[in-house]
Amino acid sequence: MMRASKVLQRRVLIIYADTRKVIKQLNTKKFCKKNGDPLPCFQFIHQTQTTTIRCIKSIIQRLFNYYRLARNRKRFINKIIFILKHSVAKMYAAKFKLKTCAAVFKRQRIEIEPKRTKYNKKYSLQKVG
Repeated sequence: MMRASKVLQRRVLIIYADTRKVIKQLNTKKFCKKNGDPLPCFQFIHQTQTTTIRCIKSIIQRLFNYYRLARNRKRFINKIIFILKHSVAKMYAAKFKLKTCAAVFKRQRIEIEPKRTKYNKKYSLQKVG
């Protein structure tokens, strides 16, 4: 005798991070242009390097925590990291009178991206401060 089985459809809520909205907010804070091209963040020019990196890391950590459930989280975070990292590099290039961002990256490593853990290969941010 065969058993009748019902196939239940599972409804899943999918959340996407709105990259354009965050880029627009970064534009108002003068981190990038409207299209997402990084600008030098001159509001940090008189702060020390560690303070600047701490502030940028806290911005990334807050965004990462807020959009933790988003399906496009990796792509979103990588785009924001790119914008903020190059914004800081352009500011350092102006501060230390270097000509390009490449010269800044060659001289000093700017570590603001989230760390990947050994076991789950997902992003996990270390505590800032």
